Amino acid sequence: METYPVSRPLAQKFLADGEQFIMVSPMLNEPAETGAAARFWSGAGAISAFCLMLGVLSVAQLYSIFQFEHRAVALWRLVCWQGSGWFFWAVLTPAVWWWCRLFPLVGGRFRRSFPAHLGLGFGLAFMQGLALAFIRFAVPLAEERDFSLRNAAISALSFIHVNLLAYWAIVGANFAFEFYRRWQVREVQTVQLREDLLKAQLQALQMQLHPHFLFNTLHTIATLVGEEPALARRMIARLGDFLRLTLNREATQFVPLASEVEFVRAYLAIEEVRFQDRLRVAYHIDPAVQSSEVPSLILQPLVENAIRHGLSGKAAAGVLELRAQRVNDRLRLEVRDSGGKLNGASGGLGVQNTKSRLARLYGAEGRFSLAVEPDGHTVAAIDIPFIKTP
Repeated sequence: METYPVSRPLAQKFLADGEQFIMVSPMLNEPAETGAAARFWSGAGAISAFCLMLGVLSVAQLYSIFQFEHRAVALWRLVCWQGSGWFFWAVLTPAVWWWCRLFPLVGGRFRRSFPAHLGLGFGLAFMQGLALAFIRFAVPLAEERDFSLRNAAISALSFIHVNLLAYWAIVGANFAFEFYRRWQVREVQTVQLREDLLKAQLQALQMQLHPHFLFNTLHTIATLVGEEPALARRMIARLGDFLRLTLNREATQFVPLASEVEFVRAYLAIEEVRFQDRLRVAYHIDPAVQSSEVPSLILQPLVENAIRHGLSGKAAAGVLELRAQRVNDRLRLEVRDSGGKLNGASGGLGVQNTKSRLARLYGAEGRFSLAVEPDGHTVAAIDIPFIKTP
């Protein structure tokens, strides 16, 4: 299946991997092979048609000149003499297009691809010159038999620089076509990612306003009002802080890790009061990764899953840990709980949304795992490229 780049790491990979990264178009919902073939022939066909048009115009121009000079020349001779050069490129455009797919000039492949294009360009330019020389020797204008093969070859090969320009013009057209297609893909994917972000924000807010959540929170507050009014006031303040953070978050795809942890802290502060001695939260955040870039609202669904599926049903005290550290050029985030079970967490909506967002934002570079370790801890781990916020 095809994935599409929007974020910086994914855009870099998209440009690096070139065509092999594009497999299916979401705009057309087309199979990979059919879509790639259609794009290939539509682009190559358009350039071939353009070359044919230039050939026809060249023939028409030369014909009008001969008519103005009152020189009688058969039209078919003009076609062979003047149009054959452009017709040559019209026929070979699909081959050049295919060569551009094998040796793209973008994404760090320039050094490897440029010599291949240079060699093919000179080769085709030389072949075009020889073919044109042969045609002009075989079909001279106005029966000019004194026009020798040597003179025809010299005349045709003297325009090898023009043929090279024609070859690089076809390569440039291929580059422009691919650039426009990738821009369209990024535009479509940007819209999809914005929809995902808005959906995640809405789900986070709905979760807090869910009757079950509000019932538990208000029930805890009502219980504490009579027994521990100071604690009840603190919980109300934390609930207000969390809802304020939820409403004030900007619709940005990436945020600093420190901002994401602050949001999770506000949520867990309420849960700590509600569960009291049954929940202990620990944070192990490497200071060096506080400014790293992470997808917005990527941790909260995993924390909520850990509490709902791992800790809420246990009578004994549970531990929830949030860890973040840099491993080489990657950032690893972990949400660990002592529940020791997966149950419905592995197939829950929060986990599925997390997997989907990582795939769209990072492609194969975004990894997610959910497993129970031998020590009995359930670990939800996110592994993404380490990127500092601008």
